[in-house]
Amino acid sequence: MELTATRSTVEPPAGHAGARLIVVAVGAVTMNLVAALLIEEAASRPGRLSLLTVVLLGLAFAVNGARFLLWRLAHRRYRFADVMPLTALFFPLVGVVSWLKGESMSWQSVGGIILITAGAWTLARGVDADVD
Repeated sequence: MELTATRSTVEPPAGHAGARLIVVAVGAVTMNLVAALLIEEAASRPGRLSLLTVVLLGLAFAVNGARFLLWRLAHRRYRFADVMPLTALFFPLVGVVSWLKGESMSWQSVGGIILITAGAWTLARGVDADVD
């Protein structure tokens, strides 16, 4: 028995599909980090549950909802095999956020960030070739 997908995807216009996919992936991953930072801030509030804590958690929930809609768009327009590997862009963005928060980074971390980013860029170039 052969398993095949019956759902067709809507192909984006040729030429810049990979660049658009990278923008969507970075946007979704950034939303994930923003939600995590909002939750971290809410958790670091001292004492009882305050209005600010509830607002921060509500914002995190809203950002995650928007992220879900963005990933839905990506999965409707691009092949699963192209979208999912780009979730690895989470790791370079975590490194950037960590550095912005004053945490130190080793050369191994910087090297890993460069390799992951290069891999995402290489994958995105292949998306254009698939769509053309």
